[in-house]
Amino acid sequence: MRLCKPDSPLWHDERAHSPLIADLLTHLFASVPGHSPSLPRFPQLYDQLKGHSSRRMCRQQRVRVYLLLGMACVADAGEGCDKALEWLAKALDLAEALDDRPALPQLFYLHGFANCLRLHYREAAEDMATCLGVLGCLAEEDALLDLALEQEAWTKLAMCSFLLGHGDLAATCYEEAAHLAEQAPERPLEAADVEWGRSLLKRWQLKPIVALSHGLTAWNLIQRTDDRAAAGRIQTIIAEIALDLADAYTLSTPHERGDHYRTLARPFAQRALALTREAEDIAGEGVAQLVSARCGAATGENVDRLPMLDHVYALGQRLGDVALCGQALTGLGREYDARGQGEQARECYRRALDTLEGTDVAVLGLWAWRGLRGLREWHLDA
Repeated sequence: MRLCKPDSPLWHDERAHSPLIADLLTHLFASVPGHSPSLPRFPQLYDQLKGHSSRRMCRQQRVRVYLLLGMACVADAGEGCDKALEWLAKALDLAEALDDRPALPQLFYLHGFANCLRLHYREAAEDMATCLGVLGCLAEEDALLDLALEQEAWTKLAMCSFLLGHGDLAATCYEEAAHLAEQAPERPLEAADVEWGRSLLKRWQLKPIVALSHGLTAWNLIQRTDDRAAAGRIQTIIAEIALDLADAYTLSTPHERGDHYRTLARPFAQRALALTREAEDIAGEGVAQLVSARCGAATGENVDRLPMLDHVYALGQRLGDVALCGQALTGLGREYDARGQGEQARECYRRALDTLEGTDVAVLGLWAWRGLRGLREWHLDA
């Protein structure tokens, strides 16, 4: 956290300033590897932080204690994202009252991060845009920069814009994020996140060849990290795009090219399932299971895939993950379609569209809509 410092000599003359809290904040801030709540130890630190939150301290210190409590909740300290938003709202109110501008970008970013996890992408987009606006003001007025935070905020704003159906805005945001990523080759995870998002966007724009290129670039980058969850999700989208291409080429050209992409999809689908499971990425594993089922149908595996697809739909309901529910219903529609059971397929596709309609992830309904209409207008030359 480059701009938001744990302590400042300017606060030491305040009567409520606490040396004990200053030492604690300095230690914890040094432990945070980046801007996102990814530190494994953070959940265990939540109780310790909460115990200190009632101690006497100056208001700037309280902003940072609330910030860390919010970060710990997002990292799943048992109280979840709703509690994180409560802590972060308190921190934002206090920081704005103090005109504590160095703390504001980090707070708005974390607030948006929590909203992303809740699938509230419209609110998350507002948070990320505000984060970027404050960063711009700090750079212009005070020559204060945090390029890493700026890149992550552009990437999150791009993903939110894509999911809200604003493809042109998403593309522009990804360009900004990619430009910043080029300046930081030592941060491959963040660069991979940009390329992963671009692959999702290009797939939605029905440009699977470009999408696959971005996905493979993301895969090359993520291999320089140990993030199994991200690696699993990247391999999931690569397998999905390869299956899109297999379907398109099977319909429009000799079957050899379709077979090539089906062969490409299989190992990525298998690794995606293994990696998301190892990472205990429950929702990511659910999506990987859907792609694995699609891959099995495409390669003619003689197994009953309906129980797995039903399981993923039930998982989405249990998690309150409307995106996963919609994707599972789309997968069920594909499976019934492959079996020649058109009425059941249409029913699943319609249920998927109904599930996603009016949500912040309605864009994912494109695949159910295409299945329902039987459209195959891939841009294979783009």
